[in-house]
Amino acid sequence: MRALGRIARLLAQAILPAVVLIVAWSWTEGLVNGGAGGPPERREAVETVYAVTARDVEIGTNRATLRAFGEVVALESAELRIASPGRVVEVREDLAAGVVVEEGETLVRIDPFAYLGALREASERDTEDVASRVALGNVYFDAERFDE
Repeated sequence: MRALGRIARLLAQAILPAVVLIVAWSWTEGLVNGGAGGPPERREAVETVYAVTARDVEIGTNRATLRAFGEVVALESAELRIASPGRVVEVREDLAAGVVVEEGETLVRIDPFAYLGALREASERDTEDVASRVALGNVYFDAERFDE
């Protein structure tokens, strides 16, 4: 019984690959030869003709027109904030959302009263500070002369 099983297995291992190879070879041969109908029939090439209009060359400016749907968005934008305290006394007439402005253009004017008052006060403080430093320097200078 065992011997019979070995023989069957040996035959299956030897014969089955051979059968697969023969079937694959015959199928490939059929594809190469054009299938069951023989070689493919040749069709005659047909030339395609296009209708064109010839014109004389004219030198001029040609502009392309592009029509598109969508939304235009600015590449850069800035939010307008005023750092100085005070009342706005003048606004540029054509200032609106989406208006292009150049660097350095005056957009709004602020009442300079509060700003000038703060500037005068700071200037006076600086003057007093310099005066006190000069006076303090004189004291140090006198002390150094006294040590001699």
